Amino acid sequence: MEEIVKIESVAQYNKMRGVETLHPLITVVDLSKAQPMPAQTFNFGLYAMYMKELNCGELRYGRSHYDYQEGTLVFIAPGQVMGVHPNVKTFKAKGWALLFHPDLIKGTAISSDHSQQSEYPKS
Repeated sequence: MEEIVKIESVAQYNKMRGVETLHPLITVVDLSKAQPMPAQTFNFGLYAMYMKELNCGELRYGRSHYDYQEGTLVFIAPGQVMGVHPNVKTFKAKGWALLFHPDLIKGTAISSDHSQQSEYPKS
């Protein structure tokens, strides 16, 4: 059985990618300056948005496999699982990643745990 690595914090993600943590809840990573993702399966506890400028190989997302090409946008929500395939030639990535902890948006209108009550009176 394959081990699933849980990414629970911005600091944990940054350490894995070899970049400095400047804020505990959010990070923006220049992928050309980061270590490649290891060939493992990850359960993200963060929101992640990747804008890839270079083919990054095949990833496993859920039970499906995707071959990400140039100019790809990838979005990951907390609780989603993504895997990087072993034995796939890796390229030095180009692009950007924005990751943030769910606490950053907790209690806001876009948070999934936000109250369903509207701020506006019903007419």
